[in-house]
Amino acid sequence: MFAHFRKVLSATLVAATLLPSVASAEDFTASQKAAIGDVVKAYLMDHPEVIADALQALDARNKASEEQGRTDAIQANREAIFSSPYQATLGDPNAKIALVEFFDYNCGFCKKALADTRAILDKEKDVKIILKEFPILSEGSVEAAKVAAWRLR
Repeated sequence: MFAHFRKVLSATLVAATLLPSVASAEDFTASQKAAIGDVVKAYLMDHPEVIADALQALDARNKASEEQGRTDAIQANREAIFSSPYQATLGDPNAKIALVEFFDYNCGFCKKALADTRAILDKEKDVKIILKEFPILSEGSVEAAKVAAWRLR
């Protein structure tokens, strides 16, 4: 075991003495930069999977950043999202699980989601569904939201 450790230590010391100090791009001549570029290109041509791996890593990093952004936005707007006086809450208002549904009165998809919403409430007893008006499709959507608000007075 000691012999193995000595070989690893020797190899590490040799590598440390042979490696130059960390250099920046300004430290290389134009011909050295061209040679480095040729080496990198040759490596990438021989190992194109490195590019795919790098793109996958970038995609994973971007997705994690986007998810954190969504989480931060929800936390920053928590009161308005979950406890606004301008919302309807279906199910047990004290339920531990909250599903927030943003809807437009003129949205066909929103109307079709009603059956799913009812099914969730029938099946899951510890879920509340918070309905938020989000009139974005047309002026008629805005008018419908105003009528609904007027009716709730």
